[in-house]
Amino acid sequence: MYRAVSLLVPQEMADDVAALLVEHGADGVEVEDASVMLMPGKVPPPAGEARLIAYCSPEALAPGVERALEEFVGARVPMDSQVLPDRDWNEVWKSHFAPVEVSERLWVCPSWRLGETPPEATVLVLDPGMAFGTGTHATTALCLREIDRRLANRPGLALLDVGTGSGILGIAARLLGAGRVVGVDSDPVAVRVARENAGRNDVELELSNSPLDRVAGPFPLVVANIMASTLVEMAPELSRQVAQGGELLLSGVLDFQVDEVERAFVARGLEPAGREAQGEWVLLAFARK
Repeated sequence: MYRAVSLLVPQEMADDVAALLVEHGADGVEVEDASVMLMPGKVPPPAGEARLIAYCSPEALAPGVERALEEFVGARVPMDSQVLPDRDWNEVWKSHFAPVEVSERLWVCPSWRLGETPPEATVLVLDPGMAFGTGTHATTALCLREIDRRLANRPGLALLDVGTGSGILGIAARLLGAGRVVGVDSDPVAVRVARENAGRNDVELELSNSPLDRVAGPFPLVVANIMASTLVEMAPELSRQVAQGGELLLSGVLDFQVDEVERAFVARGLEPAGREAQGEWVLLAFARK
């Protein structure tokens, strides 16, 4: 017997909460928000929120999950539980993930769907798991497309990936021709998962939990796919890592947060250098002239 546990969280926290649920025993988590096309007849979540459906056995979710959710979100998160008929839910969950074309050259493919991508494609093998980033979310897809564009013009470029999560951005950069790639994340689970994913794709990344001010830089390209509030807090450290003539790409920003994030980085001497949007999500580019 299986059960589906549903909950609503702020949209910008959805992927981090999904990772938290997996850490507490969920076998898989489905995320429904404004960037996802729902099945006909299904009611979308309220504006600004995401619906998470965690699939697990009846006893799987650890007893402390409600407390952990409350501490992370900052408020009590009600959860609805529904018993599901006996099926191979691991296979049902897998069926939601197919190869995805995320940029002009790059496809992201789960390991159980290899061989289903065009022969000329650069393929990044990545299974959904405990760390944020599978390429299907708008914030990640925006980053991957912009990284591809820059490396197509400047192969060998060094890159710093801040909040590396699953390592997808750094791995993609290496596959697309980047030189030195450094990935940092405060979560040790993310660093471990990113290291495993890098090995699976046969690329080398410099991965650590090092604070940003201890990373040897600056870099010609810095990428951060993090919640907007965290980006604003990290503006001094992130800006210092951008080399003269370099660029900073920021994702994880909802459209109503653009002005606040832009002000924080302009105040640190960076100049706006464009933006790309996908649904409600916006990627902001900055340059140090």
